Amino acid sequence: MIKSISLEPIKHKNILVSILNSIVNGFEIDNTNKDTINKLFNYFIGNDEFCKENGISLNKGILLVGGIGTGKTILMKAIKKYSGEILRANSFQSFQASEIIDNVNISGVKYLEEFGHLLNERKIANPITCYIDDICSKNEKIKNFGTEINVIEQLISLRYNIFSRYNKLTHFSTNIFPAEMDKYYDERIIDRLIEMCNVIGLTGNSRRV
Repeated sequence: MIKSISLEPIKHKNILVSILNSIVNGFEIDNTNKDTINKLFNYFIGNDEFCKENGISLNKGILLVGGIGTGKTILMKAIKKYSGEILRANSFQSFQASEIIDNVNISGVKYLEEFGHLLNERKIANPITCYIDDICSKNEKIKNFGTEINVIEQLISLRYNIFSRYNKLTHFSTNIFPAEMDKYYDERIIDRLIEMCNVIGLTGNSRRV
């Protein structure tokens, strides 16, 4: 669950904007992203009143959905820095879906155990809160002892169990809205993803030059 933090909203929004600009010089906040940034900011400071008014649950993670190049990864990178270094609350570990798939391909499905618990000096501690960047790709399936598996499906299922048992959150980003995910995932996995996450959209065209 996201903790509520008492702070000066205007001052802290400016801090978040400065972090965004430190990641991408001249990052532009406009009509395509300001609503999304506002929702993410109020979610991560645990503004319960705002979140209730906007249909966002502090008991669920974030599924950030937007087109290629719209700034999903940049926003979550800024939020990670803000929550970890400024708020010192509601922070998370960050992973690329493609790197997870590569590591499972090399090390086997045992690698996914890392997403059940934080491994600290080879000792199992509390389950982690994490962000998985860029799920729903054509390259999520691998061969494991001759059987084809979808790595991210297995990861979502594992994180759902962590969510149900420990109330630990998982955040995701993707280019695909849940209604179109049936091309990638089993219906049961999509339902679990929706149960775990608030779906927040990011509009606009690609910002990549």
